[in-house]
Amino acid sequence: MKVRRTQRFTVAVAGALLAIAGLGSPQGLQAQQAPEAGELPEVTEEDFEAFVRVHLAVEEIRDQLHEDIARWHDEHEREQARQRADDEIEAVLEEHDVTAEELAAFTHLVSVDEESRERFEQLLSEIDGDDR
Repeated sequence: MKVRRTQRFTVAVAGALLAIAGLGSPQGLQAQQAPEAGELPEVTEEDFEAFVRVHLAVEEIRDQLHEDIARWHDEHEREQARQRADDEIEAVLEEHDVTAEELAAFTHLVSVDEESRERFEQLLSEIDGDDR
């Protein structure tokens, strides 16, 4: 279950980042810089909680988007659903004072650092359990 949640996190955040940070275009990809090898950002417990809350909200938005796209066959309605999801994700980032770049760095950290991944999964379990 933990592996699946982490994979879902990575997929959800990647989609959100593509939409928000302009990573879908070659210019956006070139503009982004990956952290240097061995250079992992320091993340406070407060930051971790914000990132986990962003993850949960983005996951919920993504799930709703998938439902909407499955329900609507008209491309215009699907595009409106995608735009609505993009707007909602942007609002979530603003609400938690997280930039797309910070979220990308956090996603990288959780994907390459075992201790951070375990910390993320533990906090995810705690917060997700509290919200149910």
